[in-house]
Amino acid sequence: MSGWKFVLMVACLWCVGGEAYGASATTGLCAKLHEIRSVPLREGWPETDPVYLAISVNRQAARTCLLERIGDATLMPDPRSEPTKVDGFVVGDLAFFLLVGFEMLPFEDLLPPEVRQQFPERGVFAYFEWVGKPGNRRRLQRAAEDWTRGHVRGWGE
Repeated sequence: MSGWKFVLMVACLWCVGGEAYGASATTGLCAKLHEIRSVPLREGWPETDPVYLAISVNRQAARTCLLERIGDATLMPDPRSEPTKVDGFVVGDLAFFLLVGFEMLPFEDLLPPEVRQQFPERGVFAYFEWVGKPGNRRRLQRAAEDWTRGHVRGWGE
């Protein structure tokens, strides 16, 4: 068995933690978001972080707890690859980027027009400046929940 398959298998078993697949296991994983130290640059690239792998394998079940964590302003090391690492990265940023990376949320569509207009010149740094202002993280979380409610059948009912 290749190394990455072994890591994936261990992550899946660790995720289940003796329970059936589902919300309870993924909710526990969302509590460990701050432990993620690396995420793949693109979907499908190799990754070995066990928390990331466990969430990735159970992404549909993790959707709700990831949405809930967008509002979490707990500081953590930025697990993304260079060159866009930032100081002040928080758990909510990771939750949002995971949902976007798993193609469960659009990125720019959830941001206000004035932030989207800055993207050609400033890129993701426009997001970080905006979301770091008081009230904007909660605004992003509400926008993500509203978008999900309108686009994912059965969510939030």
